[in-house]
Amino acid sequence: MELDDATMGTLVKRINGVLKRATIETVSVTVDEYGRVVIDELTLKTEGGKRVGVADVVLDVYTKDDEWCEADVGQDFREELAAALTAPRGGA
Repeated sequence: MELDDATMGTLVKRINGVLKRATIETVSVTVDEYGRVVIDELTLKTEGGKRVGVADVVLDVYTKDDEWCEADVGQDFREELAAALTAPRGGA
């Protein structure tokens, strides 16, 4: 689809607005062997009722150095990791 720059700019702003007002409906994550948090699936519901989503994305965090980098469980989710390590485990 070819759009002129003005139309593309307007379209992008409108889509950004729709997504900013959307709510998270479902999310599924895994932690890979390197400690990265991977969003397996994230489903958003827009104000208009449309469901949109993303999948297979490595989660980034905004650092105090004003840059984005891959989220690391040991650094960015320390409290959650500590709770998981001390949580009772089921099974044999």
